Amino acid sequence: MVGTIATFPGGEARLTAEVYDPASNTWRATGQLTAPRTDHAAVPLADGRVLVAGSDYDRTAEIYDPATNAWTATGSMNDGRSDFAATLLPDGRVLAVGGHGGSLGILATAEVYDPATGQWSRTASLRIPRWRHTATTLADGTVLVTGGLSTGGIGWPRDAERFDPFRGRWRPAGAMNTSRSDATATLLTDGRVLLAGGWNPTTLAKAEVYDPATNRWTPTGDMTTGRAHHVAARLPNGSVLAAGGWYRGDVWSPATGTWTPTSNMINWYLTSSAGAPLADGRVLVTGGEHEECDPTGEMCDIIPGTAAEIFTP
Repeated sequence: MVGTIATFPGGEARLTAEVYDPASNTWRATGQLTAPRTDHAAVPLADGRVLVAGSDYDRTAEIYDPATNAWTATGSMNDGRSDFAATLLPDGRVLAVGGHGGSLGILATAEVYDPATGQWSRTASLRIPRWRHTATTLADGTVLVTGGLSTGGIGWPRDAERFDPFRGRWRPAGAMNTSRSDATATLLTDGRVLLAGGWNPTTLAKAEVYDPATNRWTPTGDMTTGRAHHVAARLPNGSVLAAGGWYRGDVWSPATGTWTPTSNMINWYLTSSAGAPLADGRVLVTGGEHEECDPTGEMCDIIPGTAAEIFTP
């Protein structure tokens, strides 16, 4: 898609999706998805279409075509999974890895989707089962997978791993300084990766940087507050915005390794469902969940949000 951003359902499984046009500052509905989804993955393909897969341990997948504003079913994954990670590979295929498989528990399996055939094929499994982790395609085409929750008494694994799509193999990628799930991983302009926030067993302010050249992790400055289930986006000057999970955002400077608080967000969400950099350097933050309480503060509910706002650097 050029000039537009698509958002897909989160929270309760839904069939709806919307597209935002920055030029007109308006939203429009797409056609209905072929299946209701939540805790799924959405990956823009090289040709501008969007692959959406998974939901509540579901195997199905579908593709959104902005030219027709419609959804079409595509091949199903080999394993049903939710809260997994997916990322675009250099050759246009998509890697889906880990997640929760319902009765299968936390998954180590991985598979690759080929848009040319519309089919999924298994690849080597993770060294450690992971759920609510991150996956980031690096400059050399390999994929860094970090954090998450695991099984067998591992809890929050510190060990990261790296997938080579050319050989179909995983290898160790060093041990993080702080184990965590529900973090953000942002590819920096120099090829390193900033890992920020997350959960273990409370929200974390800690951040660290992975260097693919040395295969090592280095601590950097803490955010001004703990965040989990938040969003992060690289800004045009190479700094990184973290937003959600608190009433304001933070911006990390790669030059100083420190975070600076932004002005207050318009909508304070406990989590943010999506964040996307716009072509003009601003960042769109949408949806999420917030807490609403009665006047006594004793009865509270988590409410899905419909608001959207834009951060201007």
